[in-house]
Parts: sequence; C-alpha cells; structure tokens
Amino acid sequence: MKEINYTLTPLKDDGTEDVKKATTKSFTIAKKLGLYPFVSTGVIYTQFSYPEYAIKTDNGVNTVAKTDDVKVNVRPTVFLNLIIASWDPVYPFAQVGVTTGVQDALFPVGLGLSFGSSFSISAGCIFGYHKDLNKLTEGGAVKDDAALKSDLTNQAVFKPYFSINYNLGKK
Repeated sequence: MKEINYTLTPLKDDGTEDVKKATTKSFTIAKKLGLYPFVSTGVIYTQFSYPEYAIKTDNGVNTVAKTDDVKVNVRPTVFLNLIIASWDPVYPFAQVGVTTGVQDALFPVGLGLSFGSSFSISAGCIFGYHKDLNKLTEGGAVKDDAALKSDLTNQAVFKPYFSINYNLGKK
C-alpha cells in the first residue's frame, strides 16, 4: 500500500497562492493481493503423548520403570495463517503455529478453510519433541534418579492434528 499526500492551494485574484487557505488531502493506493496473512487462536486435538519414567526398587536393585504416558490431547494454540483471498465464501489457507506445555513445545503446520470472518478449521502435522531414554532401557539397572534424568534426551515427534480456530486478524 502507498499513501499519497497532496496540498491544494487556491489562487488569489492577483494570481499568487493563498497559503492560508491551503488544504492537505491524502489517499491510499493498494494492490489487491492473492495472499493475506492473519492471526488466529484455536484449540488443537492430537494424539501426542510422551513417556514418563521412574525408578523401581526390587530387592535393593534400582531399575528403570515406565509409568503411564502423559497425553496431550487438547491444547490452546496460536497460529499465523496465509489465506488465499480469491475464493469466496470459503477461503483456504496455510498455517504454522506454536503451543507449549510443561515439558514440550509443539509446532503445528497445516492447511485449513476459513468460513466468514471469524471461524476456521484446520488440520496438519505437529512437529515436536519429548524426553525419552537414550542409553538406559526399560527394566535395566540404574544407579539413582539423577542418573535416570541425565539419560533422558529430546526425541522428535510427528503427529497429526485437527484444530478449530477463532480468526483474530481477518475481517
């Protein structure tokens, strides 16, 4: 977009400019784009989960035990979307987002459809990480809790997601 400013100055009877009566006007020239960015917030549903480990002591021997997985089924998310504006009344878009939890950060990347100015749905793949065992194995011997925690490393995770969104920046 480009804003154009101009000044209109009337002339006096003798042909000189009357600067005191000058008025300034402006107008904006915009090019219609095929793609527009907008921000949305939504709730994602995914089957993302990550394992939790603890120490099990049996006859004085510490071993690695797996507890229940922590499931991240529903979580609020913020998205940056790129909408294709030439389709009406349903607008397709691409999106990238971020959502964080206590022990993870997830980055959804997907496609969606926007209906009207406020509502959209989307689906895609979540890229994320979780902590998992590196050298230790489930049921294997471990010295103590500090040794177990130091063995945990970040592992990449890819899971599908579905999202219902409220469009903040699309009007």
